[in-house]
Amino acid sequence: MVGLVIPRWGWGKETRASKEREAEEFAQEDKMVRGKIEARNKLENYLYNIKANDDVSDFVKGLSRGPNSVAKKFSGYVINGYRFHTRMRDGRCKTKNSGVTVEAITRSFACSKDERPRKDSLT
Repeated sequence: MVGLVIPRWGWGKETRASKEREAEEFAQEDKMVRGKIEARNKLENYLYNIKANDDVSDFVKGLSRGPNSVAKKFSGYVINGYRFHTRMRDGRCKTKNSGVTVEAITRSFACSKDERPRKDSLT
């Protein structure tokens, strides 16, 4: 004999109902598992196609890899022509550069007897 064996006297109503519930729960669980597997396969295929596609820029591919685990450390940097240094580097130097400059237009004299001052830009 193969398959489910039912005794001659049969199952009671309660046993039959519990077996039907078990079978229904198993079918629902199987359906969910198959759906998850199918969704995963679709996602893997989609990602593989995107990876193989050259239309995606290197910048976007770089973003998809996530943050770099190695951080670069600098003792200073230059922005718009202005230099900035860390306090540690500034502490080792004899000269200090806070990165603050003033540009002003002022009158300047060649000497104390000069009667014709000149307007000029000072930095």
